[in-house]
Amino acid sequence: MNANDTAENDDIQLDTPKAFFEGLALDLWNAVVPAELTTAEVEFLAEQFKGISGRQTARLLDIACGSGRHAIGLAKQRFEVTGLDIATPELERLAAQAKLAKVTVATVEQDMRELGALVDGDKKPFDGAYVFGNALGYLDPDELAAFLNDLGSVVRIGGRVVLETAMVAESFLQGFEDQVAIDAGDVKVVIDNDYDIIGSRVIGTYTFEGGGKTVVKRFAHHVVSCRELFEAIEDAGFELEKALGDLDGSPYEINDPRLIVVARRASSED
Repeated sequence: MNANDTAENDDIQLDTPKAFFEGLALDLWNAVVPAELTTAEVEFLAEQFKGISGRQTARLLDIACGSGRHAIGLAKQRFEVTGLDIATPELERLAAQAKLAKVTVATVEQDMRELGALVDGDKKPFDGAYVFGNALGYLDPDELAAFLNDLGSVVRIGGRVVLETAMVAESFLQGFEDQVAIDAGDVKVVIDNDYDIIGSRVIGTYTFEGGGKTVVKRFAHHVVSCRELFEAIEDAGFELEKALGDLDGSPYEINDPRLIVVARRASSED
């Protein structure tokens, strides 16, 4: 691991999420996840949200939904899903795939850092919300706290949230690699990683190749400890129900590849 000093950290130029998630990066992401994993994750999410609304269906918010690999599966199970993402091409792909699947998924083009705008624009709270993938790692600690507070406004009291991340220190640091290569579909990427100890973040230089093009981008993922994440969740008005290490419901343990948190929106009296 390479550590950068403070001056270097201040000068690092990173792509914004909007600039990063376009073109080859999206092509790779949509090809890299096996269909069977998506099916298993949809079944897991459906189980967590089953019966939470007290009605025949529940109203869910898919945050950083991408092309809707979870949203469409949940819509097939009669959940009323809204997908939120910053990438226009992903929302267009979601709409096309939802049409083919003959289901309805509402979409909102918005940065997850601005979830408060959704609160202002939609007064009806969601029964549940979820974040699956790397999206929580896009947020620095202050942004994470603000996001969770906004999430507390979006989800009704008694509703449930499911947050999945590989960017907790107890998972990420043990398996840190200076370089990672991924091939998916017609796209490949080589990621050269530097770990910024001062900022508790991994800064990746991504070299994408595909379709006769080479594109280089730089992006950072922030690392927090489990304790920091749990405290931020509770400070935002949620009660921790489960901390899992896999979709099979096994409790989270150090070095598990990801953490899945299930929490309930508490009332002020809880």
